[in-house]
Amino acid sequence: MLRRLLAAFFLLMALPLPGWTQDTGGALELLDQVGRHYAEAKSYHIESIVESRSQSELSSDWSKEYMSAEQATGKRYRFEGRTSTGSGIVVSDGVTEWNLYRSYGQYTKKAAGTYTPYTKTLIMLDNRPEFEASNMRTSLAIVGDSIKSAHFLKDAAVSIEGHRVSCFVVTFGPEDLRKPFPSGRTTQTIWIDKARKTIVKTLVVSDSSIPYDPGHPPTHAISHHVETDTIYPVVSLDHPIPDRDFAFSPPEDALLVDSLPLPYGYGLVQATDASRSSVSTPQELPNMIGRMEPSVTYHGADGSSFKLESLRGHPVLIDHWATWCVPCLAELPLLNRIHNSTKNAGLFVVGLDLDNDATTAVDYLKRKGYDWPDYHVSGDKGYGLPNTGVPLHVLIDSEGKIVYYHDGADDEAGLVKAIKALSPAYAEALNGVE
Repeated sequence: MLRRLLAAFFLLMALPLPGWTQDTGGALELLDQVGRHYAEAKSYHIESIVESRSQSELSSDWSKEYMSAEQATGKRYRFEGRTSTGSGIVVSDGVTEWNLYRSYGQYTKKAAGTYTPYTKTLIMLDNRPEFEASNMRTSLAIVGDSIKSAHFLKDAAVSIEGHRVSCFVVTFGPEDLRKPFPSGRTTQTIWIDKARKTIVKTLVVSDSSIPYDPGHPPTHAISHHVETDTIYPVVSLDHPIPDRDFAFSPPEDALLVDSLPLPYGYGLVQATDASRSSVSTPQELPNMIGRMEPSVTYHGADGSSFKLESLRGHPVLIDHWATWCVPCLAELPLLNRIHNSTKNAGLFVVGLDLDNDATTAVDYLKRKGYDWPDYHVSGDKGYGLPNTGVPLHVLIDSEGKIVYYHDGADDEAGLVKAIKALSPAYAEALNGVE
């Protein structure tokens, strides 16, 4: 009897959860296909409505947010958001950028391309909503990038703003993550429009414990349950966007200022030990421009190795990154456009990854269809270049001199400009790449 019960138990453990289909890779492939659709779009208009409900033993909360993001070629964009903490908008017509902070009735006026969706060292406890809107396309483009597997649920039709949309339904949970998040369990379900291969709805369900301290687990933790339901009533990729969407007229009561006030909770935070943090200035990188490439041997997961010196005579773009770094993943589509546009002109793109396992990054690049070589490093050992984090982009000219060195994912225009400056051939190759 015991043997029979054990056999039944292990058979049950081998079966998928109710409603799941066996994971044959098709669900993950679909997420990758959808992600590329977003990442490769030269123009887009996306709107979202986010409802979040959280509950614990002694608290309950509900919130709703409205986001809108539009972007087109020629440094034209419009990011707008409205939440319970305020509202704001960033608009650029390709020449001028306006940033309106509605809560204070103030706005700035700068050159187009000034605003960036990522900050390298800034932590915002109360993010401005247009900042969140500016990251919306990126979050959809990398929706499946942190997982190793996914599962199909039954196809379903969902109602989006009164319209019925026939959808594939994909889900993944904690057991599907490449790197499990230790503080709780999160399951995400995604509804994908069958006809357009775009995401029309997501549901994220998270259960965590408060407080969370891996070094000192609490004896009586408080469970916290959060459900975040997002619908996308507007998803338009690579369709013309009217010029009027990039026009801006400030409200009559808004004041033009040189800089906007910092949001509440905005600070530079640097961890000093395992139990506390303090406000400090970001670490400054040494000026690497004009220095020669490091004489270091890099090693690949397949046992191969190479030195930067071996590519002398060709410019080299180094991407220092990791698969657990969201801004790093967001930069990869641009690197792929650079790689595909300039490889015939002679530019080499090389990845140096900081993942824990030597094969993780290589497998990820292969899965996404990126074909530049990648080499694994552990911390700064064998790296040869100073940095304060990832991503770090280094451009070395054909003579072996560093001509561009930037730590962070907030200077795509500067990187493209530096490559174009290498020669007229590269400027022509990158014509239209932003």
